[in-house]
Amino acid sequence: KQKSSWSFFLNRLGFCLVAQIALWSSSLKNSTLIASNYISAPTFSSVYDSCSTAHAAVLEERGKYEWCVRRQLASCFIDFNVSITKENQRVSKSRLHNAGLLSQLTSQFQNCSDVIDASTQILQSWNSGISTRSIPY
Repeated sequence: KQKSSWSFFLNRLGFCLVAQIALWSSSLKNSTLIASNYISAPTFSSVYDSCSTAHAAVLEERGKYEWCVRRQLASCFIDFNVSITKENQRVSKSRLHNAGLLSQLTSQFQNCSDVIDASTQILQSWNSGISTRSIPY
C-alpha cells in the first residue's frame, strides 16, 4: 500500500511540474520575449503614416457618404413635393365633386319641401270643404 501511495505522489508531482512548465512558458513576459525575437516592432514613422492614411480614408469616405445622403435627400424632397401636389389636386377634385353633390341634394331637398307645402295646402283646402257631420252606417 505504501508503494501505491508513493507512485500516486510521484504521478501527481509529475503533473504539477508539467503544469508549472506550461504556465511558465505561456506567461506574458516569455511570450513578449519570444515574439520580440521573431516579430519586429514598426518604426514610429510607419505607425504615423498608417494612422494618417487611415484618417485620410475616413475623411474621404465621410465626404462620399455626405454627398450620397445629400443627393438622396434632394430626391426625397422632390418626390415629397410631387406627392403633395398630387394630393392637393386629388383633394381639390374631391372638394368640387362634394360641392356639386351638396348643391344637387340641396336643390332636391328644396323641391321636396315645396311639394310637401303644396300638398299640405291642397289637403287643408279639401279638409275645409268637408262637413263635420257624421255619416250613418
